[in-house]
Amino acid sequence: MVKLPINIEKWMKMKKSTGRSSFIYLALGVGFVVATGMHSINYIDEIQSEKERQINMEIASFTANEKDRSEMLKVFGINK
Repeated sequence: MVKLPINIEKWMKMKKSTGRSSFIYLALGVGFVVATGMHSINYIDEIQSEKERQINMEIASFTANEKDRSEMLKVFGINK
């Protein structure tokens, strides 16, 4: 049997209100995970919109003939 570094019975006696404090810690943990996930989603959207902006600027600044323009659109994955 594995010996744990803490005495569980002693710890349970010390914590009389385990239900409420466990719920608070759980709520804080869930809140942290949600906030981190939302920050990651916003950051990914920011990067993607920046890439789209760069592609649109390159297409707009491209002034060659129609054949080259259609080839450039194919390179960027835009089928028009």
